[in-house]
Amino acid sequence: IQNTGTPHRLKVDLINESSSLLDLLEDYVRRLSDPEKDIEVIEPLVDSIENQLHILESKMPDNIGDDKELEVLLTHITLEAGLSVYRFKRGDYS
Repeated sequence: IQNTGTPHRLKVDLINESSSLLDLLEDYVRRLSDPEKDIEVIEPLVDSIENQLHILESKMPDNIGDDKELEVLLTHITLEAGLSVYRFKRGDYS
């Protein structure tokens, strides 16, 4: 991550938030791949993903600064999380 003026502490916070979101997504993928999955058990996890996504998105605009690498990384993570939530709520896995 480039040092482009955004305080290091804020970048670390964004990275920690994105790491938490990735952990949730990893658990989500693991649960979806279980042949005996129970969608009702997965739903609270999807809600957690959505909440973590909103937290990360709310912090991104003010804390990325001019760090394009961080912006690209966080954009990819938030897009994947958003698509996962959308697909689940649309009923793709019911």
